Amino acid sequence: AKESVVEAKLLAANGHWNTTVNRLYYTLFYAAHALLLMIDVNTKTHSGTKSKFHEHYILTKILSTESGSLYSKLFDLRQLGDYETFKIFTKQQIEPYILKTELFLKSVENLLEYEH
Repeated sequence: AKESVVEAKLLAANGHWNTTVNRLYYTLFYAAHALLLMIDVNTKTHSGTKSKFHEHYILTKILSTESGSLYSKLFDLRQLGDYETFKIFTKQQIEPYILKTELFLKSVENLLEYEH
């Protein structure tokens, strides 16, 4: 997850916004997957990971609803950026998600440290 957010920042610095979205999403995906593995929940799909993450960490209020909303939003944006042929994101659309993703990752890291 840490590597993915670094990649996102490098891509953003060079104006590659569609790929930035991809790496921001994967930052959240890897972090969420780590949390689920910590409680012995293994998922096989991206949708399954999102669903179980919300079930175990958002609905239980372990993490904020903002974290859940961010995960869902980047899930959707990544789908658009990766699979819509003519979708082109702009700096104004994507740049605000960089800090939000870093804060999400910090929350997950704190939770992982607390559990160990």
